[in-house]
Amino acid sequence: MAKFTHCAIATAHISETLHFYCEICEMRLVRDRRQGFRICWLAPKTTPAPILVVIEHPEVPEASEGSDSMLRHFGFELESREAVDAMYEYLHSKEIPATKPFFVDEFTGYITMAKDPDGRWVEFSHGQDVSESNWDLPQD
Repeated sequence: MAKFTHCAIATAHISETLHFYCEICEMRLVRDRRQGFRICWLAPKTTPAPILVVIEHPEVPEASEGSDSMLRHFGFELESREAVDAMYEYLHSKEIPATKPFFVDEFTGYITMAKDPDGRWVEFSHGQDVSESNWDLPQD
């Protein structure tokens, strides 16, 4: 039986990327290895499982607006629509590229999309229930 353990990304901007995911996305650094380059594990503050591995690499091309779809993104849930609005204002104040908050539909909820230091999209949402109780398919 396979068990999902993590997602890994490469970055040419390790300090900025760690700051983005730890400070803005409220994750925490749970492992920091150096083997000539850094490999860092990040976990949500509320769970012990590492789910994002950030690997330092000097040759990562930045994503561009035309080549990187918003459909490829990481998602983070916030506690309210006001929190999404506040996140947008915070991102804007830090000059981090972000979309104005908008309501997509009853499944996706209210979101703002931001770009991390390497140009990857990150979604901050409210009203998007991804819990098992909202899945369409029966569970084994």
